[in-house]
Amino acid sequence: IIPASVKTIRTGFLQNSYGLREVVIEPGSNLTELPTQFISGCNDITLYIPDNIQHCPDPINYYMDNDMLIVANCSAPVIASAKGQYSWGVARWGDENEKRSGARYRLIHDLVHHDGQAPTCDADGWAPYETCTRCDFTSYKAIPALGHDWGEVRYEWNADHTKLTATRVCANDPSHVETETVSATSAVALAPTCTTEGKTTYFSAAFKNPAFTIQTVTLADIPASGHNRVCDPSVAATGSTNGARGAEYCAVCKAVIQPERIVSAQSVLRIPAMIKQIGEEAFEGGAAQQVNIPAGTRSIGSKAFADCNNLLIAVIPSSVSEIANDAFDGSDVSVICPNGCYAADWCDDRRIPHNP
Repeated sequence: IIPASVKTIRTGFLQNSYGLREVVIEPGSNLTELPTQFISGCNDITLYIPDNIQHCPDPINYYMDNDMLIVANCSAPVIASAKGQYSWGVARWGDENEKRSGARYRLIHDLVHHDGQAPTCDADGWAPYETCTRCDFTSYKAIPALGHDWGEVRYEWNADHTKLTATRVCANDPSHVETETVSATSAVALAPTCTTEGKTTYFSAAFKNPAFTIQTVTLADIPASGHNRVCDPSVAATGSTNGARGAEYCAVCKAVIQPERIVSAQSVLRIPAMIKQIGEEAFEGGAAQQVNIPAGTRSIGSKAFADCNNLLIAVIPSSVSEIANDAFDGSDVSVICPNGCYAADWCDDRRIPHNP
């Protein structure tokens, strides 16, 4: 230890001091320069230099290629000064070899800690770092922005397929969401038939976001039209001559819905002429294939011929002016009546085949 009271040091003062490992110059002394060959020949030695030292001589003469570690404050004049042939500024950022002498340096900084900040998708972050209050030393290292890691695009149609919304979410930050809604058009892809649904293809408009692509979807959303049922005229059984319920088929697709069915002359229910009103459930569940309602009958009551599974023809006169809605429920009946009469209108309202 060289006390602060020492004012000068002679050349070669500690030269070849073998075994010497550390030299400390106390701060506050009047020393401003160190002499040449001050500690030359002292291998593996550490020299602590205070701020009052302004200059050191040529490192080659000074160190004589010793394995030396020089320790000083980062703000020491000997570090910052450019006086003389060499400045120790070559070692400002820590242990580093001087370019000619091979000496090593350790600068002592007055460090302040700074917390790190994680990078975001679109902004750089940084690791925890330190800066020096005395010099411009910093260990700051930027961490590049992550960039967006977009997930798979999700497409969602609205209820009537007139709009399509595309959405994607960033895996790095779920609060980063891109979404866009566009309109859609449609075209019939497959027309419906009587028995099968039709199909519609929906086309989205183009998105502004290049990550979203035009979408199409085809749906079976057009209901089948159902058969347009028409029936050949029915012929009533008379006397001993059989009748026939006319064949029923589709006017559009020509499919036969029911073939012609024979009505036996022996299976005819002939209601007496004196009957003016046919009461509720009067012939419910009957077995006849044909019923003849006499002229002069005015009304047919509720379920009068309901669930007559064999009933194919009902002959109804123009005198009938009232028929209950459920008079023939459960019966596959065809009606023979005059055109334009009440019974004809009643059949039209219920899509029951009829002919004169």
